[in-house]
Amino acid sequence: MPNDYTAFWCALLDYARTQDRGARLWNGYIGWKLPPGMRTETPRSRWPHDFVPPPPDGWPELTESERSELDVLARQHGGHPGWNSLPLMDFSGRRFASHVILSELTLIGASFSKVRFHDEVRLERSRFFTWASFEEATFEASADFQEAYFESRVSFDRVQFSGRADFASVEFNGGAAFDGAVFQRHVDFNDSKFVETS
Repeated sequence: MPNDYTAFWCALLDYARTQDRGARLWNGYIGWKLPPGMRTETPRSRWPHDFVPPPPDGWPELTESERSELDVLARQHGGHPGWNSLPLMDFSGRRFASHVILSELTLIGASFSKVRFHDEVRLERSRFFTWASFEEATFEASADFQEAYFESRVSFDRVQFSGRADFASVEFNGGAAFDGAVFQRHVDFNDSKFVETS
């Protein structure tokens, strides 16, 4: 069941896309609101962890005008999200009728369980932290995960990939589960890295 902040995260996705500032607004918002206890500026340790480092170019610095825009968006869609219960970014059970661009976004505790993507999904160079789930999701068109980064465990159990699935050069640092996943078209895991966890 989606949490109280699903409306905000969906609104932020749509707003950032329509403003042609997708990764900048999304990652800038994360950098602005991420609690100090979840931040790290140091490279990852050997084992997966729950800390979230900035993107390679740093957290985008939002202008005062952009912060005001995001404050308005939060007021219209249930308030600024909390950071204390998983999933933090809960899109589970939603239907995305049009093209979805999640490329280069920082996603934390993200659930896409039972989501139906009717059109192409782009997640190139997206970064996933804390935990991620795509369990029982349906990708009706292509899904592009090229160079995505998963710090902790991710589940693709019972996912239906009807179109091409591209996982080239993906880093799975906390383990990845694909139990019962169905690939109906071409799938690519070239140069992907799977790190064993205990």
